Amino acid sequence: MLPPLLAIYGLGRLGRALAAACLLRGLPVAVGARTPLPLPPGWPELQVGPGAFLRALQAPAIVLLAVPDDALPAVAAEFARLPGASRLWFAHASGLAPVSVFKPLAEAGALTGGFHPLQSFAAEDGAARVPSSWCALAGAPELQQALHVLCDALGMRPFVLRDDQRPAYHAAAVLAGNALTALLALGQDLLLQAGLDPKAAREMLLPLVRGTLDNVQQIGPTAALTGPVVRGDVSTIKAHLGALSGSAREAYCSTMRLVADLAERSGRTSPAAIAAIRVLLA
Repeated sequence: MLPPLLAIYGLGRLGRALAAACLLRGLPVAVGARTPLPLPPGWPELQVGPGAFLRALQAPAIVLLAVPDDALPAVAAEFARLPGASRLWFAHASGLAPVSVFKPLAEAGALTGGFHPLQSFAAEDGAARVPSSWCALAGAPELQQALHVLCDALGMRPFVLRDDQRPAYHAAAVLAGNALTALLALGQDLLLQAGLDPKAAREMLLPLVRGTLDNVQQIGPTAALTGPVVRGDVSTIKAHLGALSGSAREAYCSTMRLVADLAERSGRTSPAAIAAIRVLLA
């Protein structure tokens, strides 16, 4: 069973990745944006502006607003004022925004919901990351059913997310994605500070991260934890602190305090070592 036409308005990294994934799997897709922009060969014609975008659509269609969170209320209100909006289904691609952000569209008679891929997309080749990604669904039952069909067609893993769950869910996503990126950038800076080759500094931490992720997937974060904190190696942590200053030292201390909490839960570190480490990191 093919899903309804997916009409993506907003072609940032997420919008482009989803559109490309649909095209690769032969699924119906339409694309729109506020301003003209170049598209790869073989893509459907870009519809510029909400009015032209809606006029080009035939029901049933899922209109996915893949725009920044701050722009969602205004864009939703703009679509709600257009003739024909009530015959379509609307979903946003935000992990945080509640379905109620679509109140003007709901009042106009449209079914509304959410469709948030739990994934980080690169500027290019994002379509390869769509299959196997988890995807948060919300909204009217009929729309949710259609979004489930879309997820199945794209090879995604759907789950239902309530509005009251969104802040904690989105914070978890930001910590796992954005915070990891910032820590890797800091690690790269420290390697450069140590005098390593810039090209090597960009690449050498990545196999470590991939191995860590594999371990977490296989045995869970508590059992996968390694390093000086869980070993109770106080002298190593002292050496690290001696080499760090400023924001790098602050980031190290705050993250290692979290590591100490995890090490304590694991039961693999002596209470005396945990206490000594916490004094160092305070």
